[in-house]
Amino acid sequence: MARSGSFLRKIIHIAVDVCLVAAIIMILWSVGPTASPGSDQDAERLTQAFDTLEARIQDGQPFQTPIEEREINAYLALKVKRSQDAAAGQRLRVDIDSLTFSIRERDFVLLMVTEWLWGSAGKRISCEITGVPRVVAGELQIDITGARLGHLPLPGPGATWLADKVATIFSHSQRERDILRRLSLIELREKQATVGVN
Repeated sequence: MARSGSFLRKIIHIAVDVCLVAAIIMILWSVGPTASPGSDQDAERLTQAFDTLEARIQDGQPFQTPIEEREINAYLALKVKRSQDAAAGQRLRVDIDSLTFSIRERDFVLLMVTEWLWGSAGKRISCEITGVPRVVAGELQIDITGARLGHLPLPGPGATWLADKVATIFSHSQRERDILRRLSLIELREKQATVGVN
């Protein structure tokens, strides 16, 4: 009986070890960007859209505009470049390598690829958040429906935790956050979102 219990414990330990190794491999197996990257002109168009939305919010005038996936990604690429420039020269750091949105019919996927650097050595790790935007009582809200760390899917609480961590990268984008919070309309199509204010 004692031998049977000892054998069972060994099997459980082996199973746990295999699961841990598999989880680490899935985390380190990074997901690469697949969304449209956009150009400097696309980033400028989104900047102009933000300017117009902000002006219409202040004037209290209704306004709607389509925003392309590539415009968002070009705009985010400029933000990422600035954050990389600010962190340059630090020996131990975590850089944002890329930050992209994929807009689908009913939801969006935000993919952040980070590079963990120690001197000249580095390892890319990706974080992926899937969300559904909706306007509730005149305020934009995002329902988190899924998340992955590398290729490892995270359950409900894990997805919320990861989304909160990823959200901190937008903490310095106060103007954009204020505008997005005031949206009264958001409709998704493949690679495009229509947003509006009343």
